Amino acid sequence: QIQHKQHMCKNTPILICSKGIEITSLKFPSEIAEEILQYNPIFILSGPSFAKEIAEHLPCSIVLAGDNKELGESLIEKISNDVLKIIYHQDIIGVQIGAALKNIIAIACGIIAGKNLGNNAVATVITKGMNEIKTLYIAKNHSIDLHTLIGPSCLGDLILTCTTEHSRNMALSSDIFSCNKL
Repeated sequence: QIQHKQHMCKNTPILICSKGIEITSLKFPSEIAEEILQYNPIFILSGPSFAKEIAEHLPCSIVLAGDNKELGESLIEKISNDVLKIIYHQDIIGVQIGAALKNIIAIACGIIAGKNLGNNAVATVITKGMNEIKTLYIAKNHSIDLHTLIGPSCLGDLILTCTTEHSRNMALSSDIFSCNKL
């Protein structure tokens, strides 16, 4: 529940940077926000980015997804800079599907790394993970947007999260399994 939502100006854009699926309703953050903030345009910011690298001004390309292209492009103009490139997508659900599932897939890749099962196994899990993302698209009755699926917010984020120890989800499961703590 959002406290003091009555003090928010109508039509003020809401930029969501979190990811996940609500466990009881199976709704994405944008769907929950739209129920509560019916008069505010909702946007999702997602993609392959580590905060440390952004703080170090290293190049990064992410996605801003929402229903209002004109407002989205205006927000991108305000947020982007020389190293942070933001691409607009209208596929707000597709962007959230990739964001929610990539962490689960990264945990599986961390297990593979922790057990020293090799890069081939990681590639297999990433491939199967992309298939699961596609399956969730279908389960949500959402048409598959190839630009989203193979773009920064899905495939790009999946690759970054599943192939580096800087990924918290991958590092956690790798550490646990390499020490045989489970």
